[in-house]
Amino acid sequence: MGTSNSTSTHLELLKASLQEAFDTKFRFTQKGFRPAKGPPPHNPASLRPKTPRPDGAWQAAVFEITELHQAYTGGGEFSGQRNPIHLRLGGTQFYYLPRNFYRVRHVLNNLPWKIQDNSLWQGAFGSSQVFKMADLGCGSGALSLAVVSWLSEGGAGAGLREVEISLVDQGRGVLEMAGENLRTFAAKVLPGVKVNIHPHRNGLKSFLNRPEEQGKYHLAGAAMALTELETRGTHSRRPAKSSGDGRDSMGEDDSEQTHRTNGLSRLIGLPKKGGLGLLVEPGTRKGYLNMLKVRDQLNNQAILYPCPHGLSCPLLDGAVTRWCHANLPLPDHFMFDDALKQKGKLSLHMEDLNLTGLVWQVGAFQPEYPFSVGHGGRVLSDVMSAGARKGGGGQVDAKQKILLVCMDDGKLAEIPAHLAPGIGRGGWVKREN
Repeated sequence: MGTSNSTSTHLELLKASLQEAFDTKFRFTQKGFRPAKGPPPHNPASLRPKTPRPDGAWQAAVFEITELHQAYTGGGEFSGQRNPIHLRLGGTQFYYLPRNFYRVRHVLNNLPWKIQDNSLWQGAFGSSQVFKMADLGCGSGALSLAVVSWLSEGGAGAGLREVEISLVDQGRGVLEMAGENLRTFAAKVLPGVKVNIHPHRNGLKSFLNRPEEQGKYHLAGAAMALTELETRGTHSRRPAKSSGDGRDSMGEDDSEQTHRTNGLSRLIGLPKKGGLGLLVEPGTRKGYLNMLKVRDQLNNQAILYPCPHGLSCPLLDGAVTRWCHANLPLPDHFMFDDALKQKGKLSLHMEDLNLTGLVWQVGAFQPEYPFSVGHGGRVLSDVMSAGARKGGGGQVDAKQKILLVCMDDGKLAEIPAHLAPGIGRGGWVKREN
């Protein structure tokens, strides 16, 4: 995401906000985290604002982080819960939420040049001074927090008077935590801007079935929630094409396709003209294929990330052995990691994040895309030897260090790595480089 002064400042403000918000909602006792009811009790083991967090609290958070890690890496659900974070908000608050925030900010920071000059608001934001967004499967609010952070930088939110955020999830506790996080953080980075939180507890399907939500938002999206948007199905190992046997390009039969399409088409329809759709998922093969399912339904909307073109993905082959994703190293001493490791004895190593994302803009650039041929491309690989690559054209010597780049003409290209110093997987490289 970068290590600019503004970025570092926002991470510090987020860290303070997450501590403050969590201490407002929870107390630490010998039995772990419990919802706060009234003022803190007179108990040395309780967490109080402006007092050091006891080692036991960090150990309780690490216990929850470990359970969440086992759930996420062991196939998803456990203990009969649809989403395991609802009862493990400490582990989410101090470990997973900061990482998902960082993922979303990376995507927002890498939107193309036409967004950076405020053209996002042409035909969408106008002079209303009220920014409306929907956070689907919000959890503790990572996506909304990242958008609030982004709005406060670079003039994107210049002139804002009010921010309205629709938070959609199924648990009251997680919605309350997200709301507290957002109010606390927004007060620090958007002072003077009124923040209205609208929680929707009936879940994604119910929210997406409401006609009044369509075409309403300047930004609508989800972070790590696509499985709740009915993208499940058997993934084919072949590139997108018509099979002619009643199955779609991802290997689903017609009934699966119709069920999934309804939810995704309604998600795509949430932003108003000129508004953004934003999805962020883990940078895995499954995450990539899920993003392609959404991309296939965009109907020539302007794709702003990651694709520099609106053509078929050049990485997709029959075996899906490669997929588009970004690699994001975390800064040293990231957020709460030092305390979790030193006081909570956390043994997980998650210093690098991977992600796959998709951002589109409704209507504003149709039928043209926001990139003109000759502008640049997205880096798809780490630095590698040209002789080790799988395709991309023999443009450089086999011993030379190269980067594989998806270019704005829809083709893969190899460029010498020394021409793009410091640009990693998922970064943007200008063609003149």
